[in-house]
Amino acid sequence: MTHRFHQSSSQFTRVALLGLLLAALAPLGKAQTQPTAPIGWRVQVIRLNAGVGDEWRQFYQTEILPVLKKGGVKQHTVLRTSFGDVRQWIIVSPVESLAQLDEPNTIAKVLGPEGAQALNQRQARFITDWHLHFVMARPDLSLPATSSDPAKLMLSIKLTVMPGRAAEYEKFVKENLLPVNKKAGGKGLLAGKLIAGGDANEYRTLLLFDSYADMGKFEMARAKAAAELKLSPTPPAGVLANIEVTVVRPVPELSIQPAPQK
Repeated sequence: MTHRFHQSSSQFTRVALLGLLLAALAPLGKAQTQPTAPIGWRVQVIRLNAGVGDEWRQFYQTEILPVLKKGGVKQHTVLRTSFGDVRQWIIVSPVESLAQLDEPNTIAKVLGPEGAQALNQRQARFITDWHLHFVMARPDLSLPATSSDPAKLMLSIKLTVMPGRAAEYEKFVKENLLPVNKKAGGKGLLAGKLIAGGDANEYRTLLLFDSYADMGKFEMARAKAAAELKLSPTPPAGVLANIEVTVVRPVPELSIQPAPQK
């Protein structure tokens, strides 16, 4: 099968926040353990060939993770799609500064260009599609995580705004969506804007939960909060061109999370 790589396979560090997708994450409920917040995230969205999920997980755990740890990576989150394209996986790595994007990725640093290419070629046999995005963090459109415990479940929302209406959408989020969601509670809302690798009108949001039951309780609380605040949780007509909702779960055994700060 032909592999369509939208980024050179030697640059192996990429849902979609959905990445929003965003995610990622120290923000997976551990925002306060980070001494500084990232400016954004490299978001890899990969789609596996049918029937290779277990084999790819074993490959990633035994061949990719050790290289990342050897290279000093402190945070690297792998998310699995539960509702949506179930063959899709999202890999999120924080970007601390734009200068970081000028450097070779960790695998190339550890293994050298030829070693990195060989490793990525071995991984490519599992993958039918591979996208790399850069999502800029938007703390002004987010709500901080309310718990130091990592979220176990995330509602990942990919929004495409109509051209020329980004300011209207962001105004709605700040004046309507954030007050309603804050009053409703929950573990946090993380937002970002796609800067490179896709539609420039795309925003990605993650809502953090521990279970589907908590997700259901939050939706009921949000409807009540919207009524009490007399605010609409729905954007004005014509602002959104498209909205895509998936559910993702972090996979701890394939991830690297920072040690809690004292």
